[in-house]
Amino acid sequence: AMTGRLGMELQPKDIVGDNYEFAKNAIQDYKSIRSIVQFGDLYRLVSPYDENGWTSLMYVSKDKKQSVFFAFSLKTAFNFSKSFVNSISVLSNAAVSNYRTK
Repeated sequence: AMTGRLGMELQPKDIVGDNYEFAKNAIQDYKSIRSIVQFGDLYRLVSPYDENGWTSLMYVSKDKKQSVFFAFSLKTAFNFSKSFVNSISVLSNAAVSNYRTK
């Protein structure tokens, strides 16, 4: 829900205990990146149609001073792959610019 507009599938009146703090922190986190996500440039780094089980994207502010990176496992079980992290870290600006959308 943080890659567009914030959305939570819960009723605020039903939030109690640790879940309340989690929801409160999630909203604060979203607010801290909202302007980058809403007004920044979107770079699709890894296609969800590749068969590697991962997809990723990054939003970059117009002034190129801030960015937000998202990676998603397309598998049902989460097992973070070291090779995926390495492949993301070596992406150059030239490669990323091929995925730029407006």
